[in-house]
Amino acid sequence: MAEKAYKRTAPFITAAENVSGIMLDVLIALLPAVAWAVYMFGLSSLKVLGVSVAACVASDMIMSLIFRRRLGITDLSAVVSGVILGLTLPYDVPLLLPAAGGAFGMIVIKGLSGGIGKNIFNPAISGRIFVAALWGEKLATDTYKNGMELLDTVNGGQLSPVPLVDMFIGNRDGAMGEISILLLCAGAAYLLMRRTVTWHTTAGYIGGAVAACLLLCEHYDTLRWTLSQLFAGGLVFCAVFAVNDMCTSPLSRGGKVIYGAVAGALGILFRVYLPYTEGVWIAILAANAIARLIDTLYVPRPFGKRMKIVPVAEKEAEKEAVSAEAAEENK
Repeated sequence: MAEKAYKRTAPFITAAENVSGIMLDVLIALLPAVAWAVYMFGLSSLKVLGVSVAACVASDMIMSLIFRRRLGITDLSAVVSGVILGLTLPYDVPLLLPAAGGAFGMIVIKGLSGGIGKNIFNPAISGRIFVAALWGEKLATDTYKNGMELLDTVNGGQLSPVPLVDMFIGNRDGAMGEISILLLCAGAAYLLMRRTVTWHTTAGYIGGAVAACLLLCEHYDTLRWTLSQLFAGGLVFCAVFAVNDMCTSPLSRGGKVIYGAVAGALGILFRVYLPYTEGVWIAILAANAIARLIDTLYVPRPFGKRMKIVPVAEKEAEKEAVSAEAAEENK
């Protein structure tokens, strides 16, 4: 009887959990940020989120039908990508942008890569960068400009003009999902409590960002400037939701720490030195690109020792040789 070979892709689940359960936990963790966006910006924020989710789900279904894959709508992965993409945008952005970003992420980044678990880059973050590259002037709404002006001030070496307490609570402008650090931390606490994620990637990310801040800081108040960098823009949002994407991050705990530290440090460096103010999104994709390299070079093999793969024909030849030797000895 011919043996069947089974190919598995991330996310690898070892507990009594499935993909849809994990994605549901992520959606629940995102709810505080969504609720704050509605509180701060009104029901218009739900339009952007709705269009983003609809574009991601529809595009994912289309690609599944074209390539005759199992429809992935039940695993909620496209819904999660849509919510994350929507939260990276301002509430008053033209609806063309979340629609185009969702379609790009699901079709080009996820769909053409083979579907869930086979994409190298995060679809939601890729969609966000695609939108900024093509429609940067439409993305720069008044709300978003205010948030970017705050970040530009911090990147220039100055302290935030907005009190740190207000930045932590969320009394400021910016993209919908990035403004309340408190509620993002609440979402992170939920994911950790549910063991949907571990602390390693997020801790590595914050550690890498803090190390880069300490290296670059020229202000006399290093602590306040570092906190201003952490609280401004989408850095904490990335630390909780973007770097913990199971499909695009390493497998082992040590690999997760290294991966997170690289993403966090690059996020600060890109902010300060690139003309694109919010460099944390580009840093996520840069870290995605080396995630498999980290697994290959650093990660100890989690599934046991390296095994030599012997072809079936060679195995049969060895058995026949052993049988022949045994027959000779019996004579």
